Amino acid sequence: MKTAEFSAPGAQEIKTAGKEFADRASNVSKEVRHFVETAYNGAARNVRRLRNSAEDAVEETRHQIKVHPFTAVVAAAGVGIVLGAVTGWFFGRRRRHE
Repeated sequence: MKTAEFSAPGAQEIKTAGKEFADRASNVSKEVRHFVETAYNGAARNVRRLRNSAEDAVEETRHQIKVHPFTAVVAAAGVGIVLGAVTGWFFGRRRRHE
């Protein structure tokens, strides 16, 4: 089936403008898709790097604990004391002001 041709003045300009609009929309769509894919791939790559770094850090920590168990216990106790003191100070301070 053949489409009817417009004979009204300006019909060709409307068709041309519609085609240009469709072409620009297609180009924008392609650019957005490329941007999103690039961002997704970059994020996935960073997640893999972070996961590998975290696994390496955990493995190194395990190794150091095995090699220096006394130092690890003393360090953990020190961190616990400091966190306990800060928590106690914070909550004690809140009660005094109520």
